[in-house]
Amino acid sequence: MKTHEKKRTSEIEKAQDSVKRKSMIINAMVLSILSFIAVLLITQIA
Repeated sequence: MKTHEKKRTSEIEKAQDSVKRKSMIINAMVLSILSFIAVLLITQIA
């Protein structure tokens, strides 16, 4: 039983790691898009 529980927890940890990676990628994309929009606004104002 214990080995089965360990396997399940490791699968959950793997899923959490993949979610963390996806969220990091999404955060990077959002930051780049926001900075791009900011640059566009600044260039239009100036």
